[in-house]
Amino acid sequence: MNKKWIAMGAGLGVGAIMLTVSGLTAMAGASGYDAWKSALKQTKTASSIAGTVQVAITDNGTKLAGVEAAFKKGDSGAASAEVKLDSGSAAQGLKVYLQDGKAVLKADNSDVYQVAEHGKEDGKGGPGWKRGSGDFKPDPAFAEGVERVFDALAGNLKDRVELETNADGSKRVSLHLSGNQVPVAVNAIGSFVIGNVAGGGHWDHEKQTSTGKESGAHALFTPDMKPNLPKLTQDIRIEEIKLDATIDKNNYFDDKSVEVRIAGKDAAGAAHSVTIKAAVDLNGVNATKADSVDLTGKKVEKIEREAGHGSPHERSRR
Repeated sequence: MNKKWIAMGAGLGVGAIMLTVSGLTAMAGASGYDAWKSALKQTKTASSIAGTVQVAITDNGTKLAGVEAAFKKGDSGAASAEVKLDSGSAAQGLKVYLQDGKAVLKADNSDVYQVAEHGKEDGKGGPGWKRGSGDFKPDPAFAEGVERVFDALAGNLKDRVELETNADGSKRVSLHLSGNQVPVAVNAIGSFVIGNVAGGGHWDHEKQTSTGKESGAHALFTPDMKPNLPKLTQDIRIEEIKLDATIDKNNYFDDKSVEVRIAGKDAAGAAHSVTIKAAVDLNGVNATKADSVDLTGKKVEKIEREAGHGSPHERSRR
């Protein structure tokens, strides 16, 4: 189950692009960079938060895929979300709940609730979505190392971030880069990721049932839900990056938006201009309660993992 969500994120390119662009926040001038990092750390301390996320991917002006989500993160690891996925040729809605040490998923076109434990280890000795009753937290040393790498990429672009302080105490941070303003190292990393993200290697399906149809949660990831992203193989480059964020007077992020435009050619030599836009709007800081679902009387399908693998191997109805 977890691998499928990772595959979905990779297929849409959201994770890769957000990672690349997040690194560019280290290119802010001292005041802008400090303001961004301070707000990031402050927002992470929120015991609860809600918000919406919108992502759209276009190629030469034609929409290829989109994601819309409304989420709530409560305290004690509880969370919920309503997600709409649009691959251009098909659309799917999904409800997700993290509650009582379990992940519960329900596709809008099904009356079955998929349930998976998310408080156990993943079979490889590493953490699953959660470990025990606490939130999963990355190694601080790793986070510091990543930050140092991004600092090193800053080069002479530290003064390109604009920081505006408003009368009410809120702040606006902006970083707009285009053409040769995009650092060579960032462009190289981004080009490598972009060149591989649409290859389809992460879209392998689990074994189908005897009827030739996938069951349960995997019906969400049928072939028509795979976005038709162009496979760029030549002259790949990041042409433009726009990053904007508003920080409220209490030093929490209010909204963030990212726009990345990538140019390149496919194996046939056809030119593509792929634009990825993502916008996050946050609210309900320290005042949000996640939704939950009562599974009593519902159709439930239990998802378990194979030892050493992230894929389900046993399903049981109740």
